[in-house]
Amino acid sequence: MFVDSYPSDLDNSFVDKLCHFAMFADIFNDDEPGDISTELFLYKQIIDKGMQDTSPNVAIALRMYLVLMVTNCSDERSFSKLKLIESRL
Repeated sequence: MFVDSYPSDLDNSFVDKLCHFAMFADIFNDDEPGDISTELFLYKQIIDKGMQDTSPNVAIALRMYLVLMVTNCSDERSFSKLKLIESRL
């Protein structure tokens, strides 16, 4: 479970808060722009609506998710560069 993987960052009430946040997110589902990811839109909604005090664990989880995507992209770029070097040799 996600909470078990990150015990120092998330507490056990994360699951309940996530259910409440899902209901909150459904309200703004129609406002989602197509030029940004859903996760970034939800995180911006938390900040814009002042929900970080109400559901801090959800904000932390979204931040962790958004940061992990950047690290995955850098790995893909490394392999892409490696493939270019291989093909030249």
